[in-house]
Amino acid sequence: MIFIGYNPSTATPEKLDKTLEKLRGLASRFQSEGTANGFGVIGGLRMFNVYPERSPKPDKLSDPVISELHTENMAHIAKSVDGKELKVVAAWGALIEKYRKPSLIPQLIEILDLAELSNCSWWSLGPLTKNGHPWHPRFRDENAELTPFDLGAYKLVLRRILKERAK
Repeated sequence: MIFIGYNPSTATPEKLDKTLEKLRGLASRFQSEGTANGFGVIGGLRMFNVYPERSPKPDKLSDPVISELHTENMAHIAKSVDGKELKVVAAWGALIEKYRKPSLIPQLIEILDLAELSNCSWWSLGPLTKNGHPWHPRFRDENAELTPFDLGAYKLVLRRILKERAK
């Protein structure tokens, strides 16, 4: 099971932060229910992020993103998924819109458009936020259910945000 979050904190596989602790629990539960695909590193999950810069404070991230980090991030996601039929959980939350970093939404669209992700099924942790974003795991409880995530509709939400910001 793959989760795509907002940005990596300073957590490691040996020392998880609160978000990864919650995701490990969710991935374990989904696996025991037969709803995960068992792909991963930490308790049946694999974590990627939209914003590849490490920081426990998302509002302090560089903008524009350091292009080498973005290129490496895209290559890492593409190589890891490699066209497999995997479950991907969108878990970046409304942070994608909150911090108003101009490069972030186009960067997310690039990730969502990766050919290597085209065979994946997309999910969110319950229904979307009022603005149409998938929830960040820290705002969902351990009983959150996987809900189908319409990637095409979500790209329209992102493009609407970009259009509004361009005005």
